[in-house]
Amino acid sequence: MSISLRFVAAPSEPSEVMAWFRSVSPVPTEVPTDYGYVLHFQSLGPLAYLPDGSIDPASSPIVTIVLPQVRRGVLWTIGEVHFRPTPLRKQFPILYKVKSAFSAWLSSLERVFARSARGLVLLLPRRVCPEPRRSRLRIRLRAPSAKVGAVLRRPSRQSTQTQQALQNTSASRH
Repeated sequence: MSISLRFVAAPSEPSEVMAWFRSVSPVPTEVPTDYGYVLHFQSLGPLAYLPDGSIDPASSPIVTIVLPQVRRGVLWTIGEVHFRPTPLRKQFPILYKVKSAFSAWLSSLERVFARSARGLVLLLPRRVCPEPRRSRLRIRLRAPSAKVGAVLRRPSRQSTQTQQALQNTSASRH
Protein backbone atom coordinates (compact mmCIF):
# COMPACT_ATOMS: atom_id res chain seq x y z
CA MET A 1 0.00 0.00 0.00
CA SER A 2 1.36 3.40 -0.92
CA ILE A 3 2.17 6.11 1.63
CA SER A 4 -0.15 9.11 1.29
CA LEU A 5 0.27 12.63 2.66
CA ARG A 6 -2.35 15.37 2.34
CA PHE A 7 -2.11 19.14 2.17
CA VAL A 8 -4.31 22.21 1.73
CA ALA A 9 -3.32 24.91 -0.74
CA ALA A 10 -5.01 27.55 -2.86
CA PRO A 11 -5.67 26.04 -6.30
CA SER A 12 -5.17 29.43 -7.99
CA GLU A 13 -1.60 29.87 -6.69
CA PRO A 14 1.58 28.08 -7.78
CA SER A 15 2.04 24.84 -5.86
CA GLU A 16 4.57 24.98 -3.02
CA VAL A 17 4.57 21.19 -3.04
CA MET A 18 5.66 21.07 -6.68
CA ALA A 19 8.32 23.71 -5.94
CA TRP A 20 9.63 21.51 -3.12
CA PHE A 21 9.86 18.45 -5.39
CA ARG A 22 11.56 20.51 -8.12
CA SER A 23 14.29 21.47 -5.66
CA VAL A 24 14.88 17.95 -4.29
CA SER A 25 17.83 15.76 -5.20
CA PRO A 26 17.58 13.44 -7.11
CA VAL A 27 15.55 15.52 -9.54
CA PRO A 28 12.44 13.68 -10.77
CA THR A 29 10.99 13.71 -14.26
CA GLU A 30 7.57 15.42 -14.22
CA VAL A 31 4.71 14.00 -16.25
CA PRO A 32 1.59 16.23 -16.17
CA THR A 33 -1.77 14.48 -15.78
CA ASP A 34 -5.40 15.59 -15.56
CA TYR A 35 -5.24 15.57 -11.76
CA GLY A 36 -1.68 16.82 -11.15
CA TYR A 37 1.68 15.15 -11.79
CA VAL A 38 3.46 11.83 -11.78
CA LEU A 39 7.10 12.13 -10.75
CA HIS A 40 9.52 9.44 -11.92
CA PHE A 41 12.85 9.28 -10.13
CA GLN A 42 14.84 7.82 -13.07
CA SER A 43 18.14 7.77 -11.21
CA LEU A 44 16.62 5.35 -8.67
CA GLY A 45 15.49 2.79 -11.22
CA PRO A 46 13.47 2.10 -14.35
CA LEU A 47 9.72 1.78 -14.53
CA ALA A 48 8.38 -1.73 -13.92
CA TYR A 49 5.54 -3.01 -16.08
CA LEU A 50 2.66 -5.39 -15.45
CA PRO A 51 1.85 -8.22 -17.91
CA ASP A 52 -0.89 -6.07 -19.52
CA GLY A 53 1.69 -3.38 -20.34
CA SER A 54 0.65 -0.84 -17.72
CA ILE A 55 3.12 0.61 -15.21
CA ASP A 56 3.44 -1.26 -11.92
CA PRO A 57 3.33 1.54 -9.29
CA ALA A 58 4.28 -0.83 -6.45
CA SER A 59 7.64 -1.64 -8.10
CA SER A 60 8.48 1.68 -9.79
CA PRO A 61 10.17 4.73 -8.23
CA ILE A 62 7.22 7.06 -8.77
CA VAL A 63 5.30 9.62 -6.75
CA THR A 64 1.85 10.86 -7.75
CA ILE A 65 0.71 14.34 -6.79
CA VAL A 66 -2.96 15.28 -6.87
CA LEU A 67 -3.19 19.07 -6.81
CA PRO A 68 -6.09 20.87 -5.10
CA GLN A 69 -8.92 21.87 -7.40
CA VAL A 70 -11.96 24.12 -7.22
CA ARG A 71 -15.28 22.27 -7.27
CA ARG A 72 -18.70 23.83 -7.84
CA GLY A 73 -17.05 27.22 -8.11
CA VAL A 74 -16.42 27.62 -4.37
CA LEU A 75 -15.17 24.39 -2.76
CA TRP A 76 -11.51 23.36 -2.65
CA THR A 77 -10.36 19.78 -2.67
CA ILE A 78 -7.29 18.80 -0.68
CA GLY A 79 -4.02 17.92 -2.36
CA GLU A 80 -2.43 14.50 -1.99
CA VAL A 81 1.07 13.11 -2.43
CA HIS A 82 1.34 9.33 -2.89
CA PHE A 83 4.67 7.53 -2.63
CA ARG A 84 3.68 4.47 -4.67
CA PRO A 85 6.39 1.78 -4.23
CA THR A 86 5.59 -0.94 -1.70
CA PRO A 87 7.55 -1.54 0.53
CA LEU A 88 9.11 1.88 -0.01
CA ARG A 89 12.00 1.70 2.46
CA LYS A 90 13.22 -1.70 1.27
CA GLN A 91 12.91 -1.15 -2.50
CA PHE A 92 14.03 2.48 -2.75
CA PRO A 93 15.86 3.71 0.36
CA ILE A 94 16.72 7.07 -1.24
CA LEU A 95 13.07 7.66 -2.17
CA TYR A 96 12.20 6.79 1.45
CA LYS A 97 14.59 9.56 2.56
CA VAL A 98 12.86 11.94 0.12
CA LYS A 99 9.52 10.96 1.68
CA SER A 100 10.88 11.56 5.19
CA ALA A 101 12.25 14.99 4.21
CA PHE A 102 8.97 15.92 2.51
CA SER A 103 6.96 14.78 5.52
CA ALA A 104 9.18 16.87 7.84
CA TRP A 105 8.79 19.91 5.55
CA LEU A 106 5.02 19.43 5.39
CA SER A 107 4.85 19.11 9.20
CA SER A 108 6.66 22.44 9.58
CA LEU A 109 3.82 24.27 7.81
CA GLU A 110 0.76 25.61 9.62
CA ARG A 111 -1.82 22.88 10.22
CA VAL A 112 -5.49 23.24 9.47
CA PHE A 113 -6.49 19.97 11.12
CA ALA A 114 -4.84 17.00 12.77
CA ARG A 115 -5.89 13.55 13.90
CA SER A 116 -5.66 12.54 17.53
CA ALA A 117 -6.69 9.53 19.60
CA ARG A 118 -9.97 11.31 20.39
CA GLY A 119 -10.88 12.06 16.78
CA LEU A 120 -10.31 15.04 14.53
CA VAL A 121 -9.00 18.36 15.84
CA LEU A 122 -9.51 21.54 13.83
CA LEU A 123 -6.79 24.15 14.26
CA LEU A 124 -7.95 27.54 13.08
CA PRO A 125 -5.27 30.21 12.60
CA ARG A 126 -5.50 33.35 14.73
CA ARG A 127 -6.44 35.52 11.78
CA VAL A 128 -9.57 33.38 11.27
CA CYS A 129 -10.65 33.26 14.91
CA PRO A 130 -8.81 35.78 17.12
CA GLU A 131 -8.17 35.06 20.79
CA PRO A 132 -6.18 37.27 23.15
CA ARG A 133 -3.98 34.62 24.78
CA ARG A 134 -3.75 31.77 22.30
CA SER A 135 -2.43 31.69 18.78
CA ARG A 136 -4.87 28.93 17.76
CA LEU A 137 -8.35 27.79 18.64
CA ARG A 138 -8.75 24.04 19.02
CA ILE A 139 -12.09 22.46 18.30
CA ARG A 140 -12.51 18.78 19.12
CA LEU A 141 -14.94 16.82 17.00
CA ARG A 142 -16.51 13.57 18.06
CA ALA A 143 -14.57 10.37 17.47
CA PRO A 144 -15.46 8.48 14.26
CA SER A 145 -17.46 5.93 16.29
CA ALA A 146 -19.94 8.62 17.39
CA LYS A 147 -23.41 8.61 15.86
CA VAL A 148 -23.70 10.67 12.71
CA GLY A 149 -25.84 13.74 13.26
CA ALA A 150 -25.51 13.73 17.06
CA VAL A 151 -25.77 17.25 18.41
CA LEU A 152 -23.41 18.54 21.07
CA ARG A 153 -25.10 21.13 23.26
CA ARG A 154 -24.83 22.54 26.73
CA PRO A 155 -27.27 20.82 29.11
CA SER A 156 -30.21 23.00 30.04
CA ARG A 157 -30.80 24.03 33.64
CA GLN A 158 -33.82 21.75 33.84
CA SER A 159 -31.93 18.69 32.58
CA THR A 160 -29.11 19.39 35.06
CA GLN A 161 -31.64 19.54 37.92
CA THR A 162 -33.24 16.30 36.70
CA GLN A 163 -29.85 14.56 36.64
CA GLN A 164 -29.09 15.76 40.18
CA ALA A 165 -32.46 14.53 41.41
CA LEU A 166 -31.85 11.11 39.86
CA GLN A 167 -28.42 10.92 41.48
CA ASN A 168 -29.87 11.87 44.89
CA THR A 169 -32.61 9.26 44.52
CA SER A 170 -30.16 6.50 43.59
CA ALA A 171 -27.82 7.51 46.45
CA SER A 172 -30.61 7.43 49.03
CA ARG A 173 -31.62 3.88 47.96
CA HIS A 174 -28.12 2.51 48.69
